[in-house]
Amino acid sequence: MVIKETHSPGIRHKVSAIPLTLTMLFPWIVSLFMQEPASGSIASFGAYMLVISFSVLPVKKPLQQVLIAAGIMIFFATLGFSAPGGSIYFFLFAILAALAQGLAELRGGNLRLPVSLAALVFFLAHGQSSAETLSQYIFSFGLGCLWAIPFILIFIPKETLSPARVPLYPMESPTQRRFLLGITFTALLGSIAVSLSTVAHACWIPAAALRVVKPGWEETRYRIQTRSMGTMLGAIVGSIILVCYPYPLFHIAIVGGMFLLMLQFGAKNYFRWSFCLTTITLAFNPAVGSDIFSLAQERVLFTIEGISIAFIMMKIFSYKRS
Repeated sequence: MVIKETHSPGIRHKVSAIPLTLTMLFPWIVSLFMQEPASGSIASFGAYMLVISFSVLPVKKPLQQVLIAAGIMIFFATLGFSAPGGSIYFFLFAILAALAQGLAELRGGNLRLPVSLAALVFFLAHGQSSAETLSQYIFSFGLGCLWAIPFILIFIPKETLSPARVPLYPMESPTQRRFLLGITFTALLGSIAVSLSTVAHACWIPAAALRVVKPGWEETRYRIQTRSMGTMLGAIVGSIILVCYPYPLFHIAIVGGMFLLMLQFGAKNYFRWSFCLTTITLAFNPAVGSDIFSLAQERVLFTIEGISIAFIMMKIFSYKRS
């Protein structure tokens, strides 16, 4: 099976969907035979996040690009797993993740999406491990990322890409400085909301907020318009899929099918891509409690809260640009 995705005008790329889906699911399937489904799920989550970071690779030094992306993913996953909830470290790491995403958005280039997804990984990893499982979860996520690297190099197409990087000078540029302040305060307010919540998976608030943030106000508003409904529907479906969590083979099959759909739609279809991204991401996260419908309701509310924070903060800090 081959899917096509337009990365830039006039260029069409082919991505092998089935091999990449099997690459993502393989650690999870193997872990079932080892009776370690939680570790396998985390490894597959790491592979999944790295695979979707690239729709195309540069002809020049593709391995270097993927290794850097994997290192960034593993770094922020480690911070997410290890940061105590409500601690000063959590807030500092949240600001670091937001600044990294902000600088990547301003800079552009091939690492923009991997860094943005790494910030998402930080918030989704938070609160998922205990002191006993911390090392195991970090190792599993890192192993999943490393496992995916050779398959990304084989099955994701390579093109001669212009770097398309923008010089960073936030101290001299009011525009860049306002954007970095906006994304930082977005993450900070979202993190404060997390610390005030008694729900274990409240980190979806800042995660949802950062998914719609772009350097320009018009770009941010467009993302909110095109992605918010897909994200909310994905939060519902991703929570409902967790009904299958006690039946891992069925759960794996559904997640794999959603991933095939995601590759079929392509990143340029914002509604469908956001729906699949959110559904699969949250389907990896069992959260706490057995009431799936309450879980879905909470995640929808968290999505609305996060997007509202992003809307307000980016409007405040970007008003001179509109």
